[in-house]
Amino acid sequence: MKIICLGYYDDFARFFLSVKKELKKRDKEVDFKYLSIYFSGFLYFLFRMQNVSFFSFRVWIDQSFNRLKYIDIADNREFYKGVNLDDVIQYHVFLNGAKKKKLKIQAISYINIIEKELKKFKPNALILSGDSRMSIEIFSIKAREFNIKIYYFEQGPFGTTILDRSGVNANYSIRSKKIDFNRPVNEVKLKVDSFFSRNKEERYKRNPFYRGSDYFLQAVLSPFGMLPPDIHMDISYKYEANIAVNIITDRSQFNNIFLLILQVPFDANMVYHSPYFDSHFDIVKCVYFSLPHDSQLLVREHPLYKGKYEKELYEFMCQNNIILDGDNLKDSINKSDVVVVNNSTVGIEAIANMKTVVVLGDCYYDNPQICLKLERKEGLDILLKDAVENKVDVQKVWCYLDALLNVYLIDGHFRDENLKSPFNIVNQITEDFLIETKE
Repeated sequence: MKIICLGYYDDFARFFLSVKKELKKRDKEVDFKYLSIYFSGFLYFLFRMQNVSFFSFRVWIDQSFNRLKYIDIADNREFYKGVNLDDVIQYHVFLNGAKKKKLKIQAISYINIIEKELKKFKPNALILSGDSRMSIEIFSIKAREFNIKIYYFEQGPFGTTILDRSGVNANYSIRSKKIDFNRPVNEVKLKVDSFFSRNKEERYKRNPFYRGSDYFLQAVLSPFGMLPPDIHMDISYKYEANIAVNIITDRSQFNNIFLLILQVPFDANMVYHSPYFDSHFDIVKCVYFSLPHDSQLLVREHPLYKGKYEKELYEFMCQNNIILDGDNLKDSINKSDVVVVNNSTVGIEAIANMKTVVVLGDCYYDNPQICLKLERKEGLDILLKDAVENKVDVQKVWCYLDALLNVYLIDGHFRDENLKSPFNIVNQITEDFLIETKE
């Protein structure tokens, strides 16, 4: 068996090295090739004497040598070797539209290098981190062309892992599957409770050297134009706003509390799976103006992006006395009447807490049996009004959670101190190949 795995940072490399070791336990002849998009992941494998490629930089070197040819292609072609160039760079253009031409040139190089890699190595399967970045999308297109199995990897909710043949986020296969919502509550609740009461693993503490190496490389290479454009990391600065941060202890003063969950702006969900909103400012503004009478909006920032959203967002919150949530997430969810998400995974956590959840974008759990889904931006006010009157169907929630936790998700997170998900991941891959062999 030959497998190519594509990952990002050192914590990804640590996880995929564990997958490699687990594969080797089953079959010593397994040929495992790891490609790292970021320098930290490359160093993690390299320092452990493992075969690895700093893939994005390898591609950048290729496009440097073939720059004039690739510029001509980028200027004159929409498609290159069956790949729509504008489509595969969409995620990165969202982050920095000024680099669109550089991104196209890098994409052309990726197409050539990936095609050569697949023809030479002839892998049986790919394990790809996410399904949105340029390198991932090109690998997906070319793998389908060469009839190679693809597994998409992503961290899941509740300390789990997603490994799916269709994709992650709104492309996760559970979204298109039929769920049996008529199973007895006691039967499914017992299984779900057992999952939630399992022993939790401690999180792995990353060595700051590795993460620092990515910023160091960017600082060294950027002034010379040598940094691959698809790994550029924007350094965001906090906006110091005079805004009320509040922990609601007495909710009796509010008729209805709507908790709005913000995400990281450069999340792939905002780029590919947000049909109605382009920014968090737009989300906050639209939700605020659509609230039912006598309702309080509570806005919660992503923990990695506190004070870093658009200046206009904070100014709007100040002008309209919108509260910035300062409580812990669990308490905030419990004290709210309705939780509003674009497509954050907090949505499934709120659903698991039997809260009414309004989903504005597309995500794997936007099943109308367990949440309220926005189908038309102009109908947001009606949807929020309906949310206040909505009664959660407990049986359907338990049935959905049972399917999600015990059928689709893999127990264990890729940042656990003691990794347990690689065992089940390798089980799934080997079972797939055994089934294919029998067929």
